[in-house]
Amino acid sequence: MTIGDGSEKQSPRLIGWKRIAGHLGCSERTARRWEAEERLPVHRQVHESKSTVFAYGEELDAWIQTRQLAGSAAPAPSTVTTAPNPGQTGRRFWMAAASLVLLAGLSVGAFFLWNLPGKDVETGALTKLTDDPVALDLYQRGRALWHQRGEEGNRRAILLLDQAVEQDPDFAEAWSALASAWATFPNYADDLPISQTTSEALLAAHRALELDPTLSEPRTLMSEIAAERGEWLRAREIYEEAIRADPGNMTVLVWYAGFYRNVGEITKSLELTSRVLAVEPSSPTALSEHAMNTFFMRDKAEGEARLDRLWNELGFQVSLIWYGKWSALVFREEFEAAIDWGQHCPFEAVCRLFDETARVLQAPDPARQSVLVSDIKSGYQEGLPGFLGVGLLELLGEVSEMTAVVNDEIDRTGTFVTPVALYSPGTPAFREGPDFTDIVTRIGLMDYWQAAGPPDFCAAEPDAHVCRQLLE
Repeated sequence: MTIGDGSEKQSPRLIGWKRIAGHLGCSERTARRWEAEERLPVHRQVHESKSTVFAYGEELDAWIQTRQLAGSAAPAPSTVTTAPNPGQTGRRFWMAAASLVLLAGLSVGAFFLWNLPGKDVETGALTKLTDDPVALDLYQRGRALWHQRGEEGNRRAILLLDQAVEQDPDFAEAWSALASAWATFPNYADDLPISQTTSEALLAAHRALELDPTLSEPRTLMSEIAAERGEWLRAREIYEEAIRADPGNMTVLVWYAGFYRNVGEITKSLELTSRVLAVEPSSPTALSEHAMNTFFMRDKAEGEARLDRLWNELGFQVSLIWYGKWSALVFREEFEAAIDWGQHCPFEAVCRLFDETARVLQAPDPARQSVLVSDIKSGYQEGLPGFLGVGLLELLGEVSEMTAVVNDEIDRTGTFVTPVALYSPGTPAFREGPDFTDIVTRIGLMDYWQAAGPPDFCAAEPDAHVCRQLLE
């Protein structure tokens, strides 16, 4: 069924919904359902802990469009293309001193927020977040966008949450959400220096905790900072303290799962995401974390089934899910299907690298592969994240070049984002020599493993240099 031709008398609301549906490529039935229900197409998972609000791509765009039609100050999806400019808001100036205090606290390892009293979670109760309905609307939409993950969702979340705290400067939860959005932004885009995004996250986290010292999520932001500094044990301590303070916070638990993934404790990561999914079975972030870890580290068939559900049934069409499915097709040597899947590639300028990798694997050519390897190694200049470069080089069997890419990113940034790329079961040769030990020492993981115990891969690779060092 197509969008109606106007032969029937229609309400202004239905006309508006149909215009939105047409813009999004949805059916008239969908438009009529939205008009009949007259509710925001957003999901709220309510349970004994804090409820979580999220939306999928098509729904969220429709939501933002409706608020724009209703006169909201929120920008249309097509206009939210860049992260906000920190210099444009005057409140940044008066918070600068607070930022310096926080950074000084971190530098001596005595960040004062670690030992703040925890918040008691009242089961079945929903906290009133703000008296300002516009600020609440902006917050909920920004939060839902952030739960989508991906570069576009993260950018748009920052803009909406920034508007929410402008609308209500005392809205602690919105400041907390803004801190989280800034903290995750470097995972999806590199057009802003990590020092800038970290500073923005710290400023927002400080304001959130100043307004409500019992919030746990902005405290966990400090775990990300510690991890970037190579202080992985301290990062774990922060997560454990935050969970003790707010054991039912599903967002913190998913982040903690990500921590364990990054230190190579995949079993613990899967246990935590399973715990979240038992409470919030439709949580996009938990489903994504669980699917990717299952596919790359445990069971490719089960993992791909989970990825397919996220993409096809739930509409969670973000960059990492695309990459997971592309990898599944390549692993099965369905190269034509992988090339065709490239039409959905979200990585813009570097999509050609995925296409070319599939073609080289389909018809091996040493000269062509040599050019491709060179392009992958310089791909970060066009926006290729280092961990994806490592993944492509792994498929090509270029173990020594994987080491070069990792060291190059550490040289440039001081860390390696998403080190789970280093633990793929398919490349034990990458980990067998001292070069890998040098890498994990540079980013602080060797110190963590010496204190916490060897990573999961050492069970299958006890003769790897790093595992011998840890097991001696």
